[in-house]
Order: sequence, then structure tokens, then C-alpha cells
Amino acid sequence: EDYLAERTQAEFMEALVKDRSCPGAIQATLNGNENFNEFAFDIAFTGPIPAKPFPVDPITMLEAIKLRIDYEREEIRRNHRPVTTEDIESHFANKNNTEVNESVAAFLKAESQYLSNRPPVSKVYIYIFKGLYNICFLPFQDTFEAQINGFDTNMFEESIKLNVYTATTQPGQ
Repeated sequence: EDYLAERTQAEFMEALVKDRSCPGAIQATLNGNENFNEFAFDIAFTGPIPAKPFPVDPITMLEAIKLRIDYEREEIRRNHRPVTTEDIESHFANKNNTEVNESVAAFLKAESQYLSNRPPVSKVYIYIFKGLYNICFLPFQDTFEAQINGFDTNMFEESIKLNVYTATTQPGQ
């Protein structure tokens, strides 16, 4: 069962996240030409959906985009420290010209700019109450605030954990 789960996760990464074809599964779905969920279900179940739970759930397109961002970030960091906008542009220069690649590059550029110019955190508030938690970061300036809200529970004898990340920024102030 562990081997099956690892193999399925690797296939998700290769077929749905790394975007080796043009357009990849994410871009083709955004264009309305393909159905990302069908690809994910085919990989996870290799046929009809089983009646009993399976060791690996299909990934969603949002999970694939997050994995793609993480993958590209690590690829860039392997060759560049610290990462600059030019490094990101160079990395994406020889990739397929798609909206997904442009969006991932834009996100990584914004992240790089924020990390290189972020103000130090002056206050961190943490609230924990019966499986619910909230972490709030307040910087010295009022230009950025981040919150992590979470929920941990044990439903149907399965541990469920939910993290929600929200941030507000006011650039240029």
C-alpha cells in the first residue's frame, strides 16, 4: 500500500504538476480543453472509482498549482542563492509560454521581492482553543499582516487538519 501511494504521488508530480507538455494538464483545463479532475482520477484509481477508500486521493488543481510553485522554487534555489527576479526570469525563459508558467513566475517574483524587502515582525499572536488555532504576524509597519487559521479534528476516526493562510499587503506605503 505504501509503494502504491508513493508511485501514485510520483505520477501526479510527473503528469499533472511538472507541465512537461504544452499545454500541460493545468493549462489545458484553464483553456477549457481538458478536465484536470479526470486526469487525477485516472491516475489515482486507474479505472472506475472504487467502493472502498483507497490509499491515495486524487489531487485537485489547486494542490497541483501549489506543488508546481514549490517545485519551481526549489529548482531555482538549487542554482541561485539568494533568488533574484533575473534568476526567475532566466529559469522560465526556456519553458513553454503559457499562462500557468507566467503566473508561477509572477508569484515567485513577488515572493522574492517580498522576502528581500520585508519589514521585521514586531508582534506574533497565537491563540489556541480546543483544536482551533490562529497565528497573527504584525510587522513594524502597517504594510503587511498575515494570519494562519487552523482546525484539527478527528472525524470518523480520521485526523483532519485544515490550515488557511491569509495576508493583507499595501505595497508602496
